[in-house]
Amino acid sequence: MQRLAPVSGQRASAALLAVLLMVPVACRPASTVKPASSHTVELSVVDPAFVEREALQHQVEEKFTQSTGIGVRSIAGNESTDGLLAQELELLQPGAPFPDVCSLDNVWAGNLSPYLLDLTPYVPKSLIASYIPEVLKAYQVGGKLVALPQETEFPILYYRTDLLQKYKFKRPPQTWDELEQMALTIQEGERKNGNSDFWGYLWQGAPTETLTCVAQEYQISSGGGRILEENGTVSLNNSQAAKAFTRAARWINWISPPGTTAYLEEDVENVWEEGNGAFARNWAAVGGKAPLPASPLYKKVGVAILPHDPGAQSASTIGGYGYGVSKYSRHPREAAELAQTLTSRAFQALRFERSFAPPAFIDLYSDPAMHRGRLFFQPIKSMLFRSAVARPSAVAGPHYREVSHAYAQGIHSILTHQATAPEALAALGKELGRIMHGETAVHGSSLVSDSRLNR
Repeated sequence: MQRLAPVSGQRASAALLAVLLMVPVACRPASTVKPASSHTVELSVVDPAFVEREALQHQVEEKFTQSTGIGVRSIAGNESTDGLLAQELELLQPGAPFPDVCSLDNVWAGNLSPYLLDLTPYVPKSLIASYIPEVLKAYQVGGKLVALPQETEFPILYYRTDLLQKYKFKRPPQTWDELEQMALTIQEGERKNGNSDFWGYLWQGAPTETLTCVAQEYQISSGGGRILEENGTVSLNNSQAAKAFTRAARWINWISPPGTTAYLEEDVENVWEEGNGAFARNWAAVGGKAPLPASPLYKKVGVAILPHDPGAQSASTIGGYGYGVSKYSRHPREAAELAQTLTSRAFQALRFERSFAPPAFIDLYSDPAMHRGRLFFQPIKSMLFRSAVARPSAVAGPHYREVSHAYAQGIHSILTHQATAPEALAALGKELGRIMHGETAVHGSSLVSDSRLNR
């Protein structure tokens, strides 16, 4: 799983790691979580098999044991995201001796919620209130808080500051119509200047989980509703959603490369880093680090909130991982304490320093130390707090994977001109209704996972 190279900071890392174990103790409600026995308790944890995270995770677990006397035993997680979900669904069964704590993608909350402890009684209200609301919302299922977020992810609009100035645009686009106009103007100008490989707008259109995220953003930001409404109803077959997807299909081979329908994050990143794009939709962790002097984009990149149609809101799909506690754990109080350690502020700051994983705590975005060399921190509040949206995993519950698969395939058929938007949305509406309210193969749909979104 590719990640941006770790940044240096051994002394800062050591200092942060030293205080990690102070956080659960300070946050622990006296009435619900008491110190565990220092000799009789051992907790098991399913850790994600992501190389850039494993070593740090294990260090924290060792420090937790030294501080509390509670043993921690790691269970190697499956290397693929689909495999890890299947593994945890198998392990988290009634009466199973392990795991006590497990890592989960924020869209797995619905699948795993029947097997996870409600953490609300074990976590201070002040801690719950300190998370980005939409990030926490993904882990709240049926009134239960089934996990604590360890990190988040969100998309932003990258743009070329030098090209906006060159073509006399005073600011980045705020609406999709403005993006179209600006992208076309810059593209035509750059091609006239000899760069035939230049494109106006780069984005991900391959039929994967990322297209679910991108298409949801297009749909919501056009006023076309959501994939599933809060009560589970399907209302995406409407004129505004059809307009949004027809427009996106029109972009391809006009202001977006013809290969967009097969583009993943790395494809967009590659074209962008070569200097062949005016605007790009990508994740904060992909390009949030300021380009180095050797880059053709050095001091030429700005970031902005994703555009929207007049009268609609901008939408940025939230991703990320968290930690939950098995409902069948023999040591729920101690397991909740470990989950708080693995998701603490100090650990999230350290994860950000090491591997550029954006934190889930609101206050960390106001920390000046987090801003250095990070493009996306300047307009973060308007981006993340005004436009953050969760995928409908909590609403869809165990059906989410099949919902997401059907949605991505249906939208992809519009982008590839296999069907018109009204035709595809009518069929998709029926299919989603069947999945949500008819007979469903709960685990039968496997969606290609994205290494950036599901780190």
